[in-house]
Amino acid sequence: MLSLIERIQLIRKQPGPGLWPVLKVTKQMMHDPLETLVQNMHEFGDIVTYQLGGECTVQVTDPEFIGYIFEHDGQTFKKARSYTRLERLLGKGLVTSSGQQWKLQRTMAAPLFHPKKIADTTGVIIEETETLLSTWIDKQKHQGSIDISDEMSRLTVSVIMKVLFSVSLSDADKDTIKESLEIMQDYVHKIFYHPAPLPLWVPSQANQLAQKAIADFNRIVYPIIERRRQSREQADDLLAAYLNFRDPTSGKELSTRLIRDEMVTFMLAGHDTTANALSVCFHLLSKRPELVQDIRDEFKEHTQNQSVEKAIRKIKLPKMAFQETLRLYPSVWGIARESTEAFTFRDIRYPKKTQFIISPYATHRNPRYWPDPETFDINRFQASEQRERVAYSYFPFGGGPRVCIGMNVSLTEAQIIIPMVLNQFELSCQNFEDLKLEARIVLVPSKHIRLKVAARNQPGSSDYRKVG
Repeated sequence: MLSLIERIQLIRKQPGPGLWPVLKVTKQMMHDPLETLVQNMHEFGDIVTYQLGGECTVQVTDPEFIGYIFEHDGQTFKKARSYTRLERLLGKGLVTSSGQQWKLQRTMAAPLFHPKKIADTTGVIIEETETLLSTWIDKQKHQGSIDISDEMSRLTVSVIMKVLFSVSLSDADKDTIKESLEIMQDYVHKIFYHPAPLPLWVPSQANQLAQKAIADFNRIVYPIIERRRQSREQADDLLAAYLNFRDPTSGKELSTRLIRDEMVTFMLAGHDTTANALSVCFHLLSKRPELVQDIRDEFKEHTQNQSVEKAIRKIKLPKMAFQETLRLYPSVWGIARESTEAFTFRDIRYPKKTQFIISPYATHRNPRYWPDPETFDINRFQASEQRERVAYSYFPFGGGPRVCIGMNVSLTEAQIIIPMVLNQFELSCQNFEDLKLEARIVLVPSKHIRLKVAARNQPGSSDYRKVG
């Protein structure tokens, strides 16, 4: 923590609400961090300094400064201390680890996320999407609408488990994982801003609920690890990479606990974020029938004479719609860093241990880089527009050496799932009230999104995937 003199000096040098309204600022951030971050940007500018929970905090929505922080991550900056609270959920996985341990874990996982490797997963994504959509006909007859949040969650759980761990889960296990992650997310959100959260072993109601969720998740995941370890099956997946690893110095293998930590990390970062973003995307598209028709026409054009696997590389509109969804509602709404040494940026000296909040949510609403920023407009992601874009004015997957390793998996899922759903079903909103989202560990709809569905009587994807 900075000394009082250091805090006073830094806060006086930069725009912001001033030194003393600590409780007010902290309360605003706890109650509605999204609105607070955007309001600070509009009122004070792209670099704002204030006290948050007793810490001198610099809010950054300036693309050049964001790039500086990202590119010097691991040197001048490290993950903020607040991330240690995520360890109750994620353990020592890729999101919470740092230093040499992070480099080792990232190196192990990286080959499985190479673009060529991701391209090989399209068949799995298509198959899992077909399986899900085959259940919608019955749901349409009996319910008339679907919980798109639940449906996308089950789908992305299936995809992640098959692609990364070569496992097919029962519907009951998918629901257990989904519910466990929701409870654990709620729990970590509650303790994230708390000045002194109770240790997990204290039998409070919140702790007991979190412990049960963790136990339910572990009950599914630990047997998967042990079965593979005992079978010595050599699958080409992430689980095999972890099980085959040996420490170059000691020769020890990774512990089952650390592998579990990585699995929960990828389940949250690779399934939950994509599922929420897809749900929001379908909600936005349900209000834009002309855009939906454009996506269908493009999909039909490219799948008439070739398989979906081949056509997907040429289809552009679904990805653009997903990218624009992530501009408006980035799953990772805020990124916290701490300076590990003093440094100077634009003639301002920042002391060691200064806290930084980088907000994709606020930056993506900066009218200097995004005209009419609250409007859903996928044309922002035409190739010509992207070439002209200021670096780090758009960064839903972070940046620098710690850029999200699963970025291409998420984009590939969206590129396939969105047109397949729209090709087979009409989606419409049950109500047109404004979409409300909550800033938890990741950005989530404040309540599950329900959409009316109606089959379009088009040929199923099983008919067109075999073409070519």
